[in-house]
Amino acid sequence: MEFFSKNGSICDNNGQQVTLKGVNWFGLETDVFCLHGLWSVSFNSIMDFVQKNKFNALRVPFSTEVALALDKTMCKSINTFANPDLVNCTAGQLLDKLVKDCASRGILVLLDMHHFTGSGGIPELWSDATYTEDVVIKAWKAIVQRYVSFPNVFAVDLKNEPHGQATWGEGSSSTDWRAAAQRIGNAVLSVNPKLLVFVEGVEVFQGRGSWWGGNMQGITQFPVKLSVANKLVYSAHCYGPSVHAQPYFSDAAFPTNLTAIWDKDFGFVNTAKAEAMVIGEWGGWMKSTDKDDVWQAKFGEYLKNKKIDYFYWCLCPNSADTGGLLDSDWVTPITAKLQLLEKTTPNPTKFNFSGGVPQPAPQPQPKPVPQPKPIPQPAPQPQPKPVPQPKPVPQPQPQPVPQPGAGSLALTITNRSWAQSGKTMYQYDVTVKNTSAQVVKNAAFNITGATLTQVWNVQGALNQSHFTVPSWLSGGVVPNSQFTFGFIADGPCQVSVSYT
Repeated sequence: MEFFSKNGSICDNNGQQVTLKGVNWFGLETDVFCLHGLWSVSFNSIMDFVQKNKFNALRVPFSTEVALALDKTMCKSINTFANPDLVNCTAGQLLDKLVKDCASRGILVLLDMHHFTGSGGIPELWSDATYTEDVVIKAWKAIVQRYVSFPNVFAVDLKNEPHGQATWGEGSSSTDWRAAAQRIGNAVLSVNPKLLVFVEGVEVFQGRGSWWGGNMQGITQFPVKLSVANKLVYSAHCYGPSVHAQPYFSDAAFPTNLTAIWDKDFGFVNTAKAEAMVIGEWGGWMKSTDKDDVWQAKFGEYLKNKKIDYFYWCLCPNSADTGGLLDSDWVTPITAKLQLLEKTTPNPTKFNFSGGVPQPAPQPQPKPVPQPKPIPQPAPQPQPKPVPQPKPVPQPQPQPVPQPGAGSLALTITNRSWAQSGKTMYQYDVTVKNTSAQVVKNAAFNITGATLTQVWNVQGALNQSHFTVPSWLSGGVVPNSQFTFGFIADGPCQVSVSYT
């Protein structure tokens, strides 16, 4: 199966238009080098959720750092009791598992180069002094070659959210994203000419600003031209009030004023009946207090009317600006969002990748995988017998008890303990919420009462009794946001929060 971008839409090799209902699952671009949520629940439970809700495509962010060392980078923060097949798993093995599982379920995969490194944020440009354009192209070629035999790996998103210094069509070799997208896109197509190449916009064009990666105005004067015909997809990002208070959200005409803004930013692309336009990210908390529910309803209606496909941001509840489709326990669905997406895309295309699942191409330099760095990598636990998944195992679950923090953070602790071979395994999930109006940076979570065997999504050593917020929350826990961490111990535990 092969896909093409023409007549304003994506179609298959039979010329039939396809309808994507996509969602983002992030984590491989962060410093845990792992899909988020696997510290809490099983891989299969998340994929079952994706399939049940008729998502037929996943956008998977990763870092340049990971792409260059897929088989050398160890995943961190995996709950191996929930995921016994992921003990000592590398980022490459996890991505292989995801791609193969998606193929078996008829789900497409869009690979997205999101960060340079796991510890860094979203860069303005596609390269820097360390990750030069040549290095970025090398990373792209490596990951594309690895999945060249997988037809469900159908596309690449060359660079997440160009912004700041990024320009469009002005000719600078260091800042012109349009020219760079042509160079990088052609390098990708030299390895696999069957791929679709997603090219995002910029933040500002000729003085008019938009969201990072959201301004496609420049393509009218300066279109992207690739070496293979009908492989270019333009892709914008668009968000609502929960992400940033754009001035037009306060306009008296809100939300009817939005359509003209979207038309100018990106809505004109697929109506020109040339390349397809796909929204790579949109979403929000959907809280009426900030009008985000009104914005999302209006945007979903716009996408449906304009026949624009999308990848919703995101599965993960720990996205600080938007939340996810799953609640902080990684199990409970956010029904209002799912209902909106069902209304927006009631009939996504069904794909069938039958004929057996191919194997990923080996990475260059297949060397023994180095041992994970010392702490905070949790030590894998011996598992003489297959460990049951959390779902089918009876779980004595007291109701979550809100524990007021000593300052601004409130903890909700859920006991997910279960019996294994006559022995109780004590697993706790802890939701941390900032209930104040201030960013909280210097919090410590104290776990006492038993010896810890695994801890995920916080920083610290197993032999310590206190832990700090995860490194991906480098700016602290912002007001009204929350994240979840968890741990397994050999006995009952108590959890409290303190401030340094």
